[in-house]
Amino acid sequence: MSTLPNAVLALADAFNDIRRPKGVPCLWDISPEELSAYQHHEFDHGGWVAEYLYFLPRTMHAGVIEDDWWFIPEVTGQRIAETDPESWPLRRAEALDHFLTSVFESSRTRADTGSTIDSWICAIALMGKDVRPFLAKVEESHDLILKYYAENADNLNQTSLSNAFWKSSPDKGRQVVDWFLSKNVRDLIERSYGIRL
Repeated sequence: MSTLPNAVLALADAFNDIRRPKGVPCLWDISPEELSAYQHHEFDHGGWVAEYLYFLPRTMHAGVIEDDWWFIPEVTGQRIAETDPESWPLRRAEALDHFLTSVFESSRTRADTGSTIDSWICAIALMGKDVRPFLAKVEESHDLILKYYAENADNLNQTSLSNAFWKSSPDKGRQVVDWFLSKNVRDLIERSYGIRL
């Protein structure tokens, strides 16, 4: 089983060959507040991709440990897609997948909400990745399934999802709706809430 701290270290290692932007402290010395300021200041010019990728391991790390930080997984997912992840070296792509898998493996110990689960699944879709392996991780826990369902219950009657970011990835959103309608997930929801999807 992956652990989140190990996945963060692997992510940092996979991106450690990216040159540190001029005048920027060591990645791990940057506070979430400073990180936010750097991201808003630095990414408005042509060389933003390398700088974004330099900050990415720290961004992801802060995103899962800093509860009161501005981090929005869906926005990060969109930004990652803009860096053309298909062109990344394999070790970077694998490290990101390892990190994302670890996010879901640690969801129960972090007591993630349905909103958090939905944000990460949507972020993965916006990165251009297949959401099904990550839904399989959610499906390993009845608690996570029910939290995720509660976040989307009002919309699932119209076969849609509550997160507005899904409008940017409707095909992957449909995969999530289909997952909710799959036998195991649907049966758990019916047993727990008496509701048949």
